[in-house]
Amino acid sequence: NQGFDLLTQVKSNLINLILTKKGERIMQPDFGCDVHRLVFEAITDDNIANIKGSITSAVKTWLPYLNILDVNITKDEDHNTVYAVVKFGLTNNPTVTDTVTLKF
Repeated sequence: NQGFDLLTQVKSNLINLILTKKGERIMQPDFGCDVHRLVFEAITDDNIANIKGSITSAVKTWLPYLNILDVNITKDEDHNTVYAVVKFGLTNNPTVTDTVTLKF
């Protein structure tokens, strides 16, 4: 099923982008996201807005075929874990949507 394969690849690309720290790639120092730096700060409304902005900005720059529909940030106080749930769609086919959940 080509649609499934495409969606699997898109999710992989999105996860890779978000988990790559800016400056980590030698030939593409601007590739990636600042999420790693931000999730270790206090989770405030401003910081949540910064995390969402970082993800949205990185996707617009590096994965323009995706449209971020929602980013939900939650923190598990017991385990000092931050979760980012990113809902996205394909810009050329808005009926195709999916989510990825990342744990930091």
